[in-house]
Amino acid sequence: MNVFQNIKHELQKQGYLTILLVVNIAMFLGINLSLNLSGRDTILGYIALPLDPASLLTRFWTPLTYMFMHLSFGHLLSNMLLLFFTGRLFTSLLPEKKLLYVYLMSGLSASLFMIVFAFIFPQTFMTTSLLGSSAAIMGIISCIAIYSPSLEVNIFGIFQIRYVYVAALLILSYTLLDISINTGGKLSHLAGVIFGLVYGYSLRHGKDFSGFSFSRPRKSNLKVVHKRALTDDEYNSMAADNQKTLDDLLDKVYKSGYESLSKSEKETLFKLSQKK
Repeated sequence: MNVFQNIKHELQKQGYLTILLVVNIAMFLGINLSLNLSGRDTILGYIALPLDPASLLTRFWTPLTYMFMHLSFGHLLSNMLLLFFTGRLFTSLLPEKKLLYVYLMSGLSASLFMIVFAFIFPQTFMTTSLLGSSAAIMGIISCIAIYSPSLEVNIFGIFQIRYVYVAALLILSYTLLDISINTGGKLSHLAGVIFGLVYGYSLRHGKDFSGFSFSRPRKSNLKVVHKRALTDDEYNSMAADNQKTLDDLLDKVYKSGYESLSKSEKETLFKLSQKK
């Protein structure tokens, strides 16, 4: 299955990755159509994130809308290709719902970071606006890298390399490399990276704050049964069995794709991945 067939298959699935791709593309087409018809760019000010407090108060929705906005086709194409491939990789390891969470929260973290930065350095950033999905995508990339540091990916069908090295190269080029150009954008990318690292690290250690709630947890009616502690041999045997199961599932995903797994296999993959 070639790249274009993969993209077509992904769009037909109508999952969260498809939704993100479609919304970004639809926003690009809508904005450019509006610009061509009206000849004015006033609509941009209502979608891009303004970094001055006065404008932000009257356009409070822009910390969300800016991450779906692209002006040039080149910017859109590069970001959507990156989102497509990293999104598929993410959903081969974790439930697709978490992809949407990481995308949105990385983008929101970047907007908050830049608002604070503009407040501290008003002369530098107060007159600028933020737009693009790069910060949100950087969050996805860094989340995968820290969640599964031993993960290997196939590059152009030629050789395999650990994903963490690919992620490091992408993060470097999108944040620190020549930061004097598009300084605000690259700082926002860094904020997205930080959120992805924090969330991926927490998932790797069995903690998921995406389901955080202020409501008090319900008391369980289940009876607590105390089990005896496992011996070292029992623990090592169980760990070896779990690792073999995980390796078999990842091998199946690599050969046939995440959708080839049954519902129970997907649940097992998620549980075992969190124990890594």
